[in-house]
Amino acid sequence: VGEILVVTYTVAATEELRDRIRRRLRAAAAAFSQGQSSDTFLQALLVKFPDARQRQLFQERLKAALRDYDEAAIFTIHGFCQRMLQENAFESHSLFDTELITDERALREEIADDFWRVHFYENVPELAGYALSRGFNP
Repeated sequence: VGEILVVTYTVAATEELRDRIRRRLRAAAAAFSQGQSSDTFLQALLVKFPDARQRQLFQERLKAALRDYDEAAIFTIHGFCQRMLQENAFESHSLFDTELITDERALREEIADDFWRVHFYENVPELAGYALSRGFNP
């Protein structure tokens, strides 16, 4: 699990993949434990590996994967990029607490509000009144 990277577009798709992969690992662990499966792919794996010791090894690996599954690298593209920037902050010359913004509307509103405070409200109140009377606002 620690050597696999799964990247997708949306948070919803990330959660769906996380659930599907976990269910698949559980089904595979059960198949190797019981020696049979109704799933054709897993049954083909069991046929391919008939040796009991080999199956036991696979079962142990699958259990370890399930145990460590919360550490699985399953991200959105933005989430993966943010993690790489944080883990490689020195190399990327970025801050440790960099926040990746996917919706910049709130940031634009904050910038507009700051601009109005600096250029309209504090300097010339009449200018702010004039701008507001003409329909301009932050």
